[in-house]
Amino acid sequence: MKKLLMLGCIGAAVCAGAYPADGGKGVDDPAYSPAYFWFWNDRLEPAKLCAQLEDMRAHGLRNVCIHPMPKAFRPVWCSTKMEPDYLTPEFIDVYAKVVRRAGELGMHTYLYDEGGWPSGGACGLVAAADKEGRFVPRDIVLDKNGGVAVRERRYPQGRAAYPSVVEKGTTQKFIELTHDAYAPKLGKDLGTTSRIVFTDEPSRPGNRPDVSFGWTADFPEVFRAKKGYDIMPHVAELLRRYNDSDDRLAAMRIDIQDVMADLFVERYLLPLRDWCRAHGMLSGGHLNGEDVPENAPEYGHGSVLRSLRAMDVPGVDAIWRQLFPSVADMPAAALPFPRYASSAMRQNGGRFALSESFAIYGDSTTPAQMKWVVDYQLVRGINTFVFGAYAQSNAGSWMTAFEPHSGPVVPYWDFQPHWFGYVERSCRFMSQGRSGAEIAVLYDVRGLWAGGIDRETAAWNHYAIAKTLDRMNCDYDFVDDNQLAAAELLPDGRMKIGEMIYRAIVLPTSKWMLEAARKKCEEFKSAGGVLADAGDLSSVPRTLELTGAFARDFRVMKRVDGKRNLWLVMNESLYPRPVTLSFPESGAVVRYNAESDRYEQVSGDGRCYRRFEGGEAAIFITGDVPPAQVPAVYRGKRIEIADGWTLKKLVSHVAGDVDFEIKTCREEAHPAALGDWRTVLGDDFSGKALYRAEFNSPAAGRVKLDLGTVKWCAAVRLNGVDCGARFFGPFSWEIEVRKGKNILEVTVANLLANQTANESLRDRVSLQFPPKSPYDWRQRVFDRENHDSGLYGPVVIQLEK
Repeated sequence: MKKLLMLGCIGAAVCAGAYPADGGKGVDDPAYSPAYFWFWNDRLEPAKLCAQLEDMRAHGLRNVCIHPMPKAFRPVWCSTKMEPDYLTPEFIDVYAKVVRRAGELGMHTYLYDEGGWPSGGACGLVAAADKEGRFVPRDIVLDKNGGVAVRERRYPQGRAAYPSVVEKGTTQKFIELTHDAYAPKLGKDLGTTSRIVFTDEPSRPGNRPDVSFGWTADFPEVFRAKKGYDIMPHVAELLRRYNDSDDRLAAMRIDIQDVMADLFVERYLLPLRDWCRAHGMLSGGHLNGEDVPENAPEYGHGSVLRSLRAMDVPGVDAIWRQLFPSVADMPAAALPFPRYASSAMRQNGGRFALSESFAIYGDSTTPAQMKWVVDYQLVRGINTFVFGAYAQSNAGSWMTAFEPHSGPVVPYWDFQPHWFGYVERSCRFMSQGRSGAEIAVLYDVRGLWAGGIDRETAAWNHYAIAKTLDRMNCDYDFVDDNQLAAAELLPDGRMKIGEMIYRAIVLPTSKWMLEAARKKCEEFKSAGGVLADAGDLSSVPRTLELTGAFARDFRVMKRVDGKRNLWLVMNESLYPRPVTLSFPESGAVVRYNAESDRYEQVSGDGRCYRRFEGGEAAIFITGDVPPAQVPAVYRGKRIEIADGWTLKKLVSHVAGDVDFEIKTCREEAHPAALGDWRTVLGDDFSGKALYRAEFNSPAAGRVKLDLGTVKWCAAVRLNGVDCGARFFGPFSWEIEVRKGKNILEVTVANLLANQTANESLRDRVSLQFPPKSPYDWRQRVFDRENHDSGLYGPVVIQLEK
């Protein structure tokens, strides 16, 4: 355990070497650029792959995660044509050529360590090499006589078999077949262009309620060595009374989970991290089901925080819309799981906390919703993203298999540089300095392991504390009791855990916390530290003082960067919210605009009254602020362009017989009113269309153009001059007009969901390329939304004077 608690110091040294500290917002480092999972699912022709890579770079992406999808991965429902086959010499040759080209383009690549997922089996190759059955998954079950028996789960036929990553030797074989195969061919690109290894949802045998416990061949011996007693006489009763509220049984459940959590770290995560560090790389990725901590025994990841601390780049996974804007009191606010990764990063002294985001979100996810999901995680400390997904081919079953689609297949692809730039600059800027969080919340993993009413209580407290602290505008981390037990008490009454220092500790009401941790917390309180429980959080320090009727709708993150403080503030509601921000410094307040990459003056006295739009996030700087521009104020004549518009199709995205077809349209423009273009272009039109209107300006000069409501992206040309594109709103531009007649052209793109929501398409794909994806039912539901499309307005020109 001491080895695990020392991860912070080791991680800090490695991260500092691999990624030099930022000197400011202008540091040119691709590490913060979002990446796409790039599904390799077709014949791997280097020229075509490099062309796709170049297209990504041309659209502003500087990171990519190559995600092999071998034929053996899910041959029944995930049919692919990937050739050469996974991890063959020919495959590695193509892979190395593409990585080399990425380096030439100034891009970074993740090394995704699996063919498909979950990581750890090399798409069946580990199992194929296991002639003696040493790596097979095992569990322990009740036998017919009321006793117990260890059951070996035979490797399945017809698909990639997955071993148990907690058996001795499994991970070493996985590394030999995978990582060691890449290393010689990548050569100098290893640790430079390819800098982070991404391990995806590695799983050990989990528990099945009332049926089995995950097991290993040597578990009884390992358990006895770690816990000092024999667990075997108790297993049958533990299985029969799987979730009973009995303290005697709960203590043994906790011990079983504690040992399995150790094995997962010691036998899988640490060997991967050791390999990465030996090759100048960082280990990263995410677990399976980390968003639902109460189900940790069933998912098999053991202790979330313990596992994440064993990664250099700890991560989480936002899939199936677990994180999504809602008007119903924001139920997503009860999901704090992005903080698990950021807490581990901060305590490790690392630089990156990762999120895999948007898998199975559906093609109907709007740009504003994407931004909300990213900002939700940014304000909780995530600072690098892998988006799902850009497929090499969208043909056949891939027309509906994984949504949202990305790349040229979606109508808004050419509008996304605005989005990618915003994400990269926000991540980079809010990674400077160190975290300003001063509160640590106990992640009561032992209460969750205990089962029965204790499990329910631990889960309830976990979500309740997180939601309350969020609404108090507090930035905070999670810790576990192993960390508390090993913490250092400082002379000034604060507690040092890894590389973080806390003024306040919040303890849920749990009887299962380690006694050494409880004692350390009592000493912390006696020395003047703030020790709070779930029933009363009034004593914990607020990160930032926000006042107003809707202050509880805001989330806050703080970074301390030398003599300045950086603040990320987000309105998580979907409605405009006015609020007053009172910063601890009395001097100037400057905003960093991550969209435009510029500094703007906000206030001169440390206070800021601001109206945040629904879902809006803003970055502020106090203390040693940089020179900043005074935003222009437009209070002159207001010109509304309500009439005289024409509309014509430019490009249509059509679901053909076996693939999507992108067609240039040759239609004439027709008079059109502002509003939903479906009345003119049809319900199933996905693509881009051009609005055009003329207006007269009384004078030449700089004006503000506001398009009002757009569904869903817009680009503007004025008098033949490109003025830029917006992936998300507000859809406003500062532009130069002529005196007299001006010609305004607005290109609008909608969503691919207008095509993919077509039930006949999905049924046709299912019949032509059976069977359907297991995700299809979710995506069908999602894709019924957001079909409204077009320029709604009001379109207004506002003169400066």
